[in-house]
Amino acid sequence: MFSSFNLLTPDVSKEGFALLGLLRAYLEFDMYTSLSVHTETTLKAGEEALKIFEKALREYINSSDLPPELKKSWNFPKAHTHKHVFADILWKGVTQNYNTKPNEKAHSPLKDFYLLMTNFKNFVSQILRLNENDVVAIIIREELDMLDKHHKKQKEALDQDNIAQTIIGNSHVSLGSVQSSMTIGFVEQRHREDPAFKNFRRELSKALPGILGTGRRIQLGLQDEE
Repeated sequence: MFSSFNLLTPDVSKEGFALLGLLRAYLEFDMYTSLSVHTETTLKAGEEALKIFEKALREYINSSDLPPELKKSWNFPKAHTHKHVFADILWKGVTQNYNTKPNEKAHSPLKDFYLLMTNFKNFVSQILRLNENDVVAIIIREELDMLDKHHKKQKEALDQDNIAQTIIGNSHVSLGSVQSSMTIGFVEQRHREDPAFKNFRRELSKALPGILGTGRRIQLGLQDEE
């Protein structure tokens, strides 16, 4: 029985240990290819990581004791496209601009279309039609949501206008006095001990023509209200 400390050593499993090294080399290489911003330094480091990955891949291929006819063939497109990845980045920009990752989520509805809504015969044309219907439904739903938001904003604006029209001024300022009107005589009597109100009625009569622009003196009686 092997302990957990030597399970992935070359003495226990030469092929397993080589696979572990290959996975690590791939993850480091993939990290550089996935960067959203590149510099000359990151491109150079990525090319070095690519060389390490290719070396680890050769070591893994040669680690198997199986006869050549039973070994996995690595002669397929995805095993070779990475060789040009950094040249592509120089010509076309970072990989997120042209890889297939943005469309990964589209696979799930296509799978559901195939399993639930086709007869499994000549299904390509059926899936295309279903996908087109799905896109149209999404567009209609988005347009309706935008219309609902527009109506909601209009209603909120109308409600604010109604509130503003219920008082003089606007929603937070109202013209007028919070006190009820009172006679000139009442004001003089109420402030008779205050020197500021001495000859109040006469001084007010002199001041009003200038304030109102009448050009003539206004006579005020004790019962006149302010």
